[in-house]
Amino acid sequence: MIRGVICFLMGYAVVGTAGHVDHGKTELVKALTGIDTDRLLEEKRRGISIELGFAFMNLPGGHTAAFIDVPGHEKFIRQMIAGAGGMEVFMLVVAADEGIMPQTMEHMDIINILGIRHGLCAVTKADLVSSKRLEVVVNEVKEYLYDIYKKEFPVISVSAKTGSGLNDLIIELAKIIEGLPQRDPGLYLRMPVDRVFTKKGVGTVIAGTIWSGSVGPGDIVEIIPSKASVRVKNVQVHGRDVSKAYRGQRAALNITGLSKEEVKRGVTVQTPGYIEELSTLMDGELTLLEDDKRPIKPIKNMERVRFYHGTAEIFGRVVLLDRDMLKPGEKGYVQFLLESPLAALPSDRYIIRTYSPQVTIGGGAILLPGAPRRKRYDEFSLKILKALHRGSLEEKAEALAVSTPHGLVDLDRAAKQLGVDGELLRKKACSGEKIRLLGSEKREFLMAQTSFLKLVKKVKKELSDYHKTFPLRAGIPKEELHTLLFKKYGDNEYNVLLKELEREGIVKIDRYIISLKEHEPFPTAKQLKKIKQVEEKLLENPFKPVPWPVIKREIFYFKREEGEEIINYLERMGRVVRVSEEICFHRDAVEKAKEIIKKFLKDHNAITVGEARDLLVSSRKYVVPLLEYLDREGFTKRVGDVRYLNKGN
Repeated sequence: MIRGVICFLMGYAVVGTAGHVDHGKTELVKALTGIDTDRLLEEKRRGISIELGFAFMNLPGGHTAAFIDVPGHEKFIRQMIAGAGGMEVFMLVVAADEGIMPQTMEHMDIINILGIRHGLCAVTKADLVSSKRLEVVVNEVKEYLYDIYKKEFPVISVSAKTGSGLNDLIIELAKIIEGLPQRDPGLYLRMPVDRVFTKKGVGTVIAGTIWSGSVGPGDIVEIIPSKASVRVKNVQVHGRDVSKAYRGQRAALNITGLSKEEVKRGVTVQTPGYIEELSTLMDGELTLLEDDKRPIKPIKNMERVRFYHGTAEIFGRVVLLDRDMLKPGEKGYVQFLLESPLAALPSDRYIIRTYSPQVTIGGGAILLPGAPRRKRYDEFSLKILKALHRGSLEEKAEALAVSTPHGLVDLDRAAKQLGVDGELLRKKACSGEKIRLLGSEKREFLMAQTSFLKLVKKVKKELSDYHKTFPLRAGIPKEELHTLLFKKYGDNEYNVLLKELEREGIVKIDRYIISLKEHEPFPTAKQLKKIKQVEEKLLENPFKPVPWPVIKREIFYFKREEGEEIINYLERMGRVVRVSEEICFHRDAVEKAKEIIKKFLKDHNAITVGEARDLLVSSRKYVVPLLEYLDREGFTKRVGDVRYLNKGN
């Protein structure tokens, strides 16, 4: 199925017009397709395009061109940018009687910044000028395009009025579309909306160019940024109902659940949950335009600009991260502080214009949406941005991971952000030197090797210090370590990291106790002396041992923590048995008591508390908790007021 989709999409392209007002863009599209893209009465009255227009035509070789006709007037540049975001091929329109004009240049600046590299030029109104004038304009356009792209583009002289040159234009368009690189249809739907309208008897319709994925009737889609879920009732491509619309196609979706007033141009339709986080912080690479005919001023830090992404326009400020001023023709790393949240992915293109007066001044690629707030001139931040801009897939994944507050990034999220298949990224993580894969099949994470090694160093030091401070303890309680070293991690991430540290042989996990793998509790010389004193005290009268509070007072001078450390250690080592809060027996005393009781039971079958008390020369205060302990251990079994020896003892 996917292969068929790719083959179909190879013969389909969105072609966008570009050019100065009144240079004949709409007339040319009408001459090619028979469709008048000026829909509004105001457009008819004024004779200029105000909104985006749409048309399509079949080309030789079975190819299809979907035209987006953009307004040429400087007042409607926002509409032009909204249309340009969905273009794959540009059709520059230059009138032979005027040549290259200001909006010609601004439109081509926008197209260049958006990364549209395929196209041609139609020199219109060829019937109105002499052949000499026509030749001058054609050569002027060729040189102009070569200066921008450093390669030659087809330039065809045409007349929408007489029809001359139209066949040549159609043939060139077909060649360009046939030569477009193969594109992956993508797994997830993403469609910036450039048109919203209502149709009687149908309801709300939203339209746009599909950037990735596909959509069909019955699908549930999400509107971003509101995150409203709607159902798609019907899908049309070029006015025809289809079962699926794919990446690169112009599609109109009839939706239920929202009115025309609740959805506007600038929103994005996506697969639910595809881009989960909306952000007002965007790291980017910015190129400031340079144009002798259209003077552009340098950008200063924190300058307010208009930010264009897809079909959205958002106000924001630009933070220059690597310089004090960005001059025309220069490139730099920046962070945008947007005034409204945006759903974006790395490598998405954007345009910026001055706040007032509105002039297109530059643009580039988004490097990291949802970025942390950056400090200017920070070497670490700039290193991350360089990796995201020009690095390999592994380097980009590493940069994504270290950009998160805790150094971990969900594998699926990273794959979405980098626009790659999750399995490819997993293989890179398993075989690479810069990132490692953590977690299980249910949820996997990526972590930079450098971050993991730093974490290992911190864990080793913290646990080593802990073992020195508390040499008798088996280790640190799991929750205490979480608070101490892993506070910024959630429970899931913390457990994943612990498992990885255990797998690497760094730590040992014993239920809820964490220690260095090689750690074994062992007392200091001072503690050995105290241990000896405790054992001697307990054995002074083995069946009526000195109560534990008394021992603490006499040996530890009310140093409760030190006393508890010793008794807990002796318990773990099996040398002391704690039968109640206040009473502890030495293990030797317990074994001796078992021996005495066992001998008695062989002759008498059952034993009472009083008989045990007399045998051990003790009192009920000590004998009752001792017998209850022996019951719990399975040595004896209580039935009423007597106890029997359990089988096997």
